[in-house]
Amino acid sequence: MFETGVRQIRLAFGMLSGRRLSTRNLSLLVADAVATLAEFGEPGTDAHQLLGGPQADPEDRKDFAERGLRRTARRLAQRSPFYARRLAAASVEARQLDVDTLRAIPVKTKRDLIERRGNFVEGKRRK
Repeated sequence: MFETGVRQIRLAFGMLSGRRLSTRNLSLLVADAVATLAEFGEPGTDAHQLLGGPQADPEDRKDFAERGLRRTARRLAQRSPFYARRLAAASVEARQLDVDTLRAIPVKTKRDLIERRGNFVEGKRRK
């Protein structure tokens, strides 16, 4: 059990720091979860509410996702010429982006990456 806690801390630090996650650590965490289920069985119905976490409500999940989407879009519009043009061409304002308007932005293709590779590198902030 102590080893599982250490693995969870390693995973959390990796996620917070933005480093690559250890596939070995992830595999061991999955094995720990499977072993826990084998020993204790499925959680009871009373535990399902706790397992849903803080984003159990669908509206809360949608709001959380859209705030992250807007934050990412604002950063891309400021720092990436490619995405600034994509947002402008789709008439999408980064501050008002939601899941539905996201569909209006064309997806990036392999050809875009090859032909415009310099446009994906973060440049200086534009005001």
